[in-house]
Amino acid sequence: MEKKEQLKKIGEWLVLQTGGEFNTDSLLIGKEDYSNWNSFEISSDKTEKDSLWKSKNFKANKMGKLSKVSIKEIIGNEIIINYLVSSSKEYKNQEVSEITYELDQIKGIPVMRKIKNKK
Repeated sequence: MEKKEQLKKIGEWLVLQTGGEFNTDSLLIGKEDYSNWNSFEISSDKTEKDSLWKSKNFKANKMGKLSKVSIKEIIGNEIIINYLVSSSKEYKNQEVSEITYELDQIKGIPVMRKIKNKK
C-alpha cells in the first residue's frame, strides 16, 4: 500500500504526514512563516518510551514479535495512531492499540493522551 502525504492545519500549525522508516510513520510540523519545522517519528520504540504508555504497564513489543505503527487519521486536534503487534512473523494473531495524540498548540508537539486496546 502506498503512503499518501497529507497536509493538515491544526490551529496555527501545519502538519505533513509522511512515510517513515520500516513500519513507522512521521510527521513534519511547523508554521507557514517558520523556516524551522520539527520532525516527529511515530514508531514502536518512541511509543513505548512515552510516560502514558509506561504508566499503563503495557509490554507490547516483546522480542520476536513484529510491530507496526501507522497514522490512521488526523481529525481536528487529534492524531490517531494504530499500533499493531503480532505474535507471528506474518502479522497473524494481531493485537492493536489505538493511540490518540493531541497537538500541543504552543510547542507544536504531539502529546499522547489516550490508549485504547483492541483485539
